[in-house]
Amino acid sequence: DPIVGAVKLSATGDAYMELGKTEDGIKYYEKAAAFSDNESYTPYFLFKAGMALEKAKKIKEAKEYYEKVRDLYPKSEEAQKIDAYIARVSAE
Repeated sequence: DPIVGAVKLSATGDAYMELGKTEDGIKYYEKAAAFSDNESYTPYFLFKAGMALEKAKKIKEAKEYYEKVRDLYPKSEEAQKIDAYIARVSAE
């Protein structure tokens, strides 16, 4: 199932983040976002990847993910607040 598979990957990313393994968390969030294109879940996974990248001090990459949310999923819940995240990483 495209949604369940993506959610499973994202949950694995969450587990890695909880263990302090940010790079592994990022990889799983990226896999979740790429697993299937879904208007509800994909922007969420892209946002989570951006947050993890920001935590890893990969600001340029984080900004790219935030911009994907804004540009590809403008009607998503994440897009409603994404400009603040883009502004924050743009200031760094």
